[in-house]
Amino acid sequence: MRTPAQDKTVSSSLVKALDLITSLVAHPNGLSYLQLSEQGNMPRTTVRRIVQTLVGYGLVVHEGGVVRLTEHFHSWAAPDWNSLMKRRYRPVLERIATEVNELVLVGAMSGDSVEHIDFIEADHLVQVAPALTWRLDARQTAMGKLCISRRRELMAAITDPDLRADLERIKRTGISWNRGVSDPGAVSVAVAGLSNKPTEPVIAVAWPMQRFTEEAAQKAISAIQRAVAAEIENPTIMGSGSR
Repeated sequence: MRTPAQDKTVSSSLVKALDLITSLVAHPNGLSYLQLSEQGNMPRTTVRRIVQTLVGYGLVVHEGGVVRLTEHFHSWAAPDWNSLMKRRYRPVLERIATEVNELVLVGAMSGDSVEHIDFIEADHLVQVAPALTWRLDARQTAMGKLCISRRRELMAAITDPDLRADLERIKRTGISWNRGVSDPGAVSVAVAGLSNKPTEPVIAVAWPMQRFTEEAAQKAISAIQRAVAAEIENPTIMGSGSR
């Protein structure tokens, strides 16, 4: 339902985006810019701006002259997204954990924090303690900084020059580090999950300081990348592959 333009309590840009998504839900084969403009009663320039934003989040694609929703959109819109991601990423975590024998986690951005979705602990006397109830400042964690680096509006809000430089490096390399910032006794490294879309979970491996080595970290990065590639190539769960 469209909100009157004079209602200042509602974001008109958000309403237009929701109208556009509603039209696409009703037309799974997609609609052209002209059709979206006519159905939404908005200029094509506005349609183009909304579509480009949604493309950046991996929620729609613009191919062959039509815009359509992606498989990623349907996963993102699932009633219990966390449970779906936990099932989707569990085989990936298991592959990584078998190789690295350290704490392996998957998590995603939630507001200005990162939430852990699932993890597998290592069989060591000294361990890094995970918790699914933690909400960690995204700017202080490997997973959080990787998530921020994929979102232009969050990058634009960073004013600290050192953090900005770190995020630019992460954006270039796809690898994010937390060397004792959020937990003085631990080191962690994070890499993208099944896609590099802003809403996609990320994967991390963590070590106690006393057991960390640069060689172990490089092996962990390779293990994550191999496990992700294997899942994309042969999905364990329907829809795991990147689309």
